[in-house]
Amino acid sequence: MLSEVDVFISNYTLVDPEIYQLWVDGHTSSDAVNILHQRGICQQTNAPIELVASDILDHYRTYALLEKLLHTPTKLASEQLAFQIEPQTSQMLIEMYYEFDDVVIRELLGKKITSKSRKDMDEVAEKTGITLKSCRRQYDNVKRVFKTVEDLPGSLATNIKQHFLLSEDLAKRYAAVVFIACLRFEMNKRKLQFLTFPDLYHCANSMMSSWTYRCVGSEYFDTDLDREFLQELSECRVLLENDKHHKHLVCLKLKPMLLDRSYQELDTNFRSYSRAILCIGCNLHRSREVRFFFLELVERCIEPWRQVNWTHSDLRNFLAVYTQCALDMDVLREGELRDAFERYMMVVTCCLLRVSAQENTYRSITSTLRECYENKDLLEKDNRLPHTLNTLIAILRKIENIESQNMDLRALTVAIMHRFRQDGIVKNPNVVEQSGVLPYKAGIQAQKYVQIIHFIPETTSRLLDDNIITDIERCTLHFMLSSSIEMYERGDENKVCRLTGPFRSVRSVISNYSLNTNLDMHDDVETLTPEQIDVITSNKDEITKHVFDANAMYSEFPPNHPKTARLVDKPLSSCPVENGVIKTAWGPVSAGPLIAGIAAGLQPEDVALSEIFSEDNAERRANLSNLTLDNKWIATITGDLAEVILMQGPTNNKDEKFVVGVDGNWNSSALPRWYFLTNNSKLQFTAAEIRGDIDGFILAREIEALFSKIPKLRLSQILDLYYSSRGLFNPTIRACNRKTLFENISSQISEQTFSASLVLEEYLHKATISDDKMENFATQATEQLASYVNSMDNDLSCNKTGNFDVTQIAIDLTIIIDITWSFNEIQSIIANILDKIDINQYNSQFTIINGHDGSIILNTTNSILDFGLYNINNYTNNVTNGINFDLPKSFDKLWVLQKKKLNDTRYDLGNVKSDVVLIIPYTSSISSSDKEYCIQQIKNMREQVPDTTLFILTYGSIDRWTDLISSTNLFTVQTTAGDIGNSATITKLISRIKQVPQRLINTQCGENYVSVGKSNSFINYIEPNSVVFYRMHPNYFFSTESDHVSKITIHSDDNLKVCKSRRFQNINETNDCVSINNNAYTIEFSCGDAGLIHLCDPLHLLISANSSTINFKYGPDECRFPHMIKYTISYENLVCESNANINMLNIFILVISMIYTFL
Repeated sequence: MLSEVDVFISNYTLVDPEIYQLWVDGHTSSDAVNILHQRGICQQTNAPIELVASDILDHYRTYALLEKLLHTPTKLASEQLAFQIEPQTSQMLIEMYYEFDDVVIRELLGKKITSKSRKDMDEVAEKTGITLKSCRRQYDNVKRVFKTVEDLPGSLATNIKQHFLLSEDLAKRYAAVVFIACLRFEMNKRKLQFLTFPDLYHCANSMMSSWTYRCVGSEYFDTDLDREFLQELSECRVLLENDKHHKHLVCLKLKPMLLDRSYQELDTNFRSYSRAILCIGCNLHRSREVRFFFLELVERCIEPWRQVNWTHSDLRNFLAVYTQCALDMDVLREGELRDAFERYMMVVTCCLLRVSAQENTYRSITSTLRECYENKDLLEKDNRLPHTLNTLIAILRKIENIESQNMDLRALTVAIMHRFRQDGIVKNPNVVEQSGVLPYKAGIQAQKYVQIIHFIPETTSRLLDDNIITDIERCTLHFMLSSSIEMYERGDENKVCRLTGPFRSVRSVISNYSLNTNLDMHDDVETLTPEQIDVITSNKDEITKHVFDANAMYSEFPPNHPKTARLVDKPLSSCPVENGVIKTAWGPVSAGPLIAGIAAGLQPEDVALSEIFSEDNAERRANLSNLTLDNKWIATITGDLAEVILMQGPTNNKDEKFVVGVDGNWNSSALPRWYFLTNNSKLQFTAAEIRGDIDGFILAREIEALFSKIPKLRLSQILDLYYSSRGLFNPTIRACNRKTLFENISSQISEQTFSASLVLEEYLHKATISDDKMENFATQATEQLASYVNSMDNDLSCNKTGNFDVTQIAIDLTIIIDITWSFNEIQSIIANILDKIDINQYNSQFTIINGHDGSIILNTTNSILDFGLYNINNYTNNVTNGINFDLPKSFDKLWVLQKKKLNDTRYDLGNVKSDVVLIIPYTSSISSSDKEYCIQQIKNMREQVPDTTLFILTYGSIDRWTDLISSTNLFTVQTTAGDIGNSATITKLISRIKQVPQRLINTQCGENYVSVGKSNSFINYIEPNSVVFYRMHPNYFFSTESDHVSKITIHSDDNLKVCKSRRFQNINETNDCVSINNNAYTIEFSCGDAGLIHLCDPLHLLISANSSTINFKYGPDECRFPHMIKYTISYENLVCESNANINMLNIFILVISMIYTFL
């Protein structure tokens, strides 16, 4: 008899953790293919991309089948036969599936877990930057766990582990979520937005440990607080009746631990602090009071302590002593009451210290920024990159180009602001630097920034990878974005403070008088000699010796004694240094509010003041009911205006006006690193901050609509367009137009300033100001700002800006330098040139060669950051083998490089950048023999590399070099005094370099001009309202055949104008132009009757884009801006000829003729 059996054939289910993680994270299979391809999986496995895609799709199908089992982990582990999975693999699948992002769960806390909440996951996904599928998975997991364990007795974590087979750590995290949800803690109030899930998890764990029932049984739940404990806790109000004795014990123990100021403050306010702590506990037997526990802690405890600047250490000492002294009192000797108070304070202490640490995140230097202050090399301004707009854009591009970041414009902008910006970090001159002690503290600007940042919450839990950019780039970005003012005297003021009249130099905090200032300065650039820069770097941390030190009159106290505080502050500088400023052509700009404005515009919020002040009395709420606070305003203009009101208003005389717009000067135009202010008082709203605020708000208004149209829009593109003559896809939205744009928004400023002042008053106030007076202050401050903006006539206007960068350039610049130049001089010259010729991945690149031996100083690069990182130590290393200028050796090296470029074009596209060589000799002379050699080399280059354009920039007389090149390409600087990089000569040189056309070439030729392969076409992009100049040299179309004709075809789907000419100077005047629109235009050309190649003129083309329609078609991987216009250029009948080849041919013919004659 045969038995009936089921037969199946299978093997173990294969799980790739990397692919599974991508699936869990909500990526589609195509996304996963792209991500793994970027990670180099094809190179690692030698597998074609098609095979990788097939494998990933197979994994995704398997995981989709597993998902239903993952909803009930116990079935996956032991109750199913469909999949043969090893126990450790099963555990990994469950653990990774139930893992969650803290930032997503934080959005869920405080909300009911209902189907309606699931519908809100798209908002959570948008806000956090986590994929929608992942957010829904996390929500479903939380709901599933919650529904399973909420009614189970015993430990939450144990129940979760039992039913979902999670690890101890993950089970505890879910337990905290369930606990918070069951007790319905209020989590959505704005004052609690700074709390992260780890903070709430920390507090919830402490509550479950100390406040729930200690008994075990079916009637005891981990989600219920011990009611008997809460009832007993209400009796602790007995401490209020004995607060004098309690205060005496506490103060006695704390006096040795606190500074005099902190001790006096505690002595005055002990009763209010004690009442706040005890009243919260005494009311916890009411469910409503439990629900608002975290809000009560912040409002009744944290905020008052913050107002008096308690440190985290002060709070920790106070809570420990407060608890122990209460336990030592007779009123708490009773066992149950003592136990209740101890259980209560254990949790309160835990939560307060955690919440205080989070609230103080921006009040001390964050751990990610400490390297910028601990590393002396990074702290030194002259070691960091120049604070230019191009530097900022280049760093942003470098971050954006890392595809693994997987962040869109919104997520990345907010992440950059949270990671790198921290306002108000200033040096405390009274702190002695020592191991473990940084002499930096948070000032007033930090208090303001802490509040403003609450209105622009971080949208993603993903952290920026610190390895994307170097430490110098990280710290440069931090100091570019973070506003602060170095107020104290440095010792270099007599050299760098360009003041035209008397100035106020405050020598002591007890000085209460001021002198009138005469600071009518509008020059944007402070010129420093190298010696003056040395003074800055060597003296900036020193106190000048002539300053009288009042402390010398008294004996020294022990180092830890509170009275070691200085009697007289270090003198203030007459020209303080403002940090957080970048140099632009349209004036110095504070970059922090600029980026904050964009971030606020990407996630706009308009909050009713009645919601913010919900705990105030009904009358005030009614008065404020019509007012709102727009985060775009407070992040920019009104945040700083509110600071002016709150800091200047209470101290101004009756008729004294608010002061805004203190200006400043850069140390250098080419290498701006120090920005010196022209005054040392009333610096709440400097001119740089005004520009940054206005620009930030202008962009905030535009950015949301633009982002919806252009999902791939980048932050670097926004800045690149706005700070140009082009404008942000609109010629009116540009920096030169800020005065006009400000007038259009000025009507709303007063009301928003009033709202911002009310919100920030708690944190910046010097006095108690009535709402009516605050509103009056807001009106006055707004009028002063409008008056100042109207007077900003020295900023480059749109009329002056014109269309100076209408020509779209792409230059391959090779620089040969004479290293007898001082580093500061040559650095300034090169920096200014590179800053003006669009060094970036889309346009220009550069190489620097040592003029002594032809060695490479900087390899070819398209990043301006590479030159910024090149310092004097690198420069000094190049002089070890000698410093004399050897131009013949440099030409030999140049010749090798140029031939390599020609050979490289054989395998490239049919166009290359303008080929420019710039030689920068100093005082070196050149011998006759060397000059003859160089002349011959230049002649060879003209024959073999005809598109190379040679310039010489020399110091002193140009007579030494006139035999080498045309005088139109010779430039001289007559003096090295002042800011040499910004001289008129350098400006003319830059203009001349930008006139060199881009090259059209025959890719068949190479350096030997032997035809190989085919002539490659190429695709290029042009900005609207721009022009591109091209030149094709006759080497690529000269022929002795009279009927030979070469052709170039230009094709575009958009509207372009193409002009041709045989002479460059006539290209704008010629009538030989054709418009093309979704069609092709073919140009036929030849050398005609020219018998020799040098008698044939090059072909010049001009392509212009004047389209009135803007289309956003292209991503950053294709071109510089999304609205550029694409066109294709292809060739027919090109040739490969050079003068050298023709000369050899002529010689050969001559020899044959002579032989024939003598036969």
